[in-house]
Amino acid sequence: MTDNNIFQLPKKPKADRYKVWLGQLDQSGYVVEKDQVGYAFQRIGSTAFRLKLWMFLNQQYFVIPTKEDQTKYNLYSLEEYISENKELKSFWNKVGEADLCGNYLRMKFNLFEKHLFVSLFEDKEASMIAQAMDAA
Repeated sequence: MTDNNIFQLPKKPKADRYKVWLGQLDQSGYVVEKDQVGYAFQRIGSTAFRLKLWMFLNQQYFVIPTKEDQTKYNLYSLEEYISENKELKSFWNKVGEADLCGNYLRMKFNLFEKHLFVSLFEDKEASMIAQAMDAA
């Protein structure tokens, strides 16, 4: 009898997935979602998010809370390369800021005039897919 589980890859640590929206605040201060532009991922127990924007598929950004105020965040890109000494070098570049805005993180990238919003409600579709995969 053979074990079919021999070739299964180990499971990755669970990360919750959240939708990233192009949007704006209405006159009452509520977020109006316009177009979905990517996803944010947050590992269980972490306060930081990894951000994937569909316009920049090969780049990822990180949303990290400030030490002074847990309702304020900084946005970073990560640049990695191998030096001449064959060492991995990393540079964190600040590319914007974010703040807590109701049930959203309101993000302002230095390069863009418009705000992006991370909905802090977990993506239900992603949760259903993960549950189905766990049951299989």
